[in-house]
Amino acid sequence: MKENIPNQDILNAFGVSGKPVLLTGGEGTCFRIDDVVLKPIQNSIEVSWIADICERSYLEHVPILSSKFIQKMIMIGYQSSLNT
Repeated sequence: MKENIPNQDILNAFGVSGKPVLLTGGEGTCFRIDDVVLKPIQNSIEVSWIADICERSYLEHVPILSSKFIQKMIMIGYQSSLNT
């Protein structure tokens, strides 16, 4: 599988810097940058639904909303969460 490493524009959109490190396991599409995990969006409807739930409740891995706009996150094509 070819790694699709998040580029600098994606890192900037989420306010993170550093070298993306591919996480092992799963589908092999998630990258860790410090305490943030970035994953390509597969389903924009699902991402909107998860963000809505997070706004109303607490989840262990709370998505970081890129500039607080789900639309921008979907446009960028990545979602994120804190690696706690």
